[in-house]
Amino acid sequence: MKAILLLFVTFLITGTAVSYGQQKTKQVIITPAKADKIMAKKDVVVLDVRTPEETALGQLPGAISLDFKNPDFQEKLSELPKDKPYFVYCRTGNRSGKAIEIMKTMGFRKVYHLEGGYDAYKELKARNDHF
Repeated sequence: MKAILLLFVTFLITGTAVSYGQQKTKQVIITPAKADKIMAKKDVVVLDVRTPEETALGQLPGAISLDFKNPDFQEKLSELPKDKPYFVYCRTGNRSGKAIEIMKTMGFRKVYHLEGGYDAYKELKARNDHF
């Protein structure tokens, strides 16, 4: 019985030591309708992870480009400050979702993910311009 109790206490101490000080990344999924409100926040970094060919067709206001398909993507990503909130998007949401998973492992604190990506955002804007 003492051995089980000792094992349990050791497990608790070890588990606490491992998790102590580790911060989880907070990820928030943002609909295209709410994107402008999030991007308007002063401290949010808008991160476009599309290719240069895609970004040449247009970008969200104030976006910085970091091509997910580029071999040095993770290296460049590691150079960004991890304590700032990031609004991450790609064309449809697939690559940005993968980029956010990498950002989580690197310790970025808060990321916003544009649901449906740039295509969904532009489609919503086009529909709203027709009314």
